[in-house]
Amino acid sequence: MELKKMIAPFISVIVVILALVVLFSSMYVVKEDEYGIVKMFGKITTIKSDAGLYFKVPFVEEVSSLPKNKLMYDVPSSELLTSDAKSLVVDNYVIWVIEDPTLFTQRVGTVSEMEKRLDATIYSVVKNTMGTKLQTEIISAGTGNRNEVNKEITDQVNANLSAEYGVSVLSVEIKKLDLPTDNESAVYGRMISDREQIAAALTAEGELEASKIRNETDKQASIILSAA
Repeated sequence: MELKKMIAPFISVIVVILALVVLFSSMYVVKEDEYGIVKMFGKITTIKSDAGLYFKVPFVEEVSSLPKNKLMYDVPSSELLTSDAKSLVVDNYVIWVIEDPTLFTQRVGTVSEMEKRLDATIYSVVKNTMGTKLQTEIISAGTGNRNEVNKEITDQVNANLSAEYGVSVLSVEIKKLDLPTDNESAVYGRMISDREQIAAALTAEGELEASKIRNETDKQASIILSAA
């Protein structure tokens, strides 16, 4: 009897501790900028998109999270060929967001895995796009033309990935274009030469026009003097 009285408090403490463990194991918090993904035996049971405190079946259901906010991925630079078989080093970044967390979880699961697919798809699309343009055309393109190229790439990447993975590709931007070191000087030399030729042609046209005006003026002056 005395032994039971001595053990009873310890049993009560153990029961309280176990109850607290079960209680805390059944609670989880979803933040404002994330989705709460609840799975049971590897299958999705529910997805919470509103922030707050929730409960799950302890030790059976597991919870992970995915970001709601826009994500940026810096795509590794690649050396690609243009339509005139010249090399160009292209550096991109992409802005994307998870639109369908259920499909995303089923098809890819994590942000890092999605980045691998973004990397491969962007490389392929940019490679094909650059392959339709001249090297000097790409390098010397103005802001308007560059924006058109970015939009063309973005639309194609989004079409390839959105329906399959539950994401939306908002923007693929070319942040930097470089020439490979071995031909950088040659290309810039050609660009300078082309511009000098254009400038010379414009100067020649201007001089020709000026000569015509002078000749016409001299002619009119001669007529006036003769009449006088």
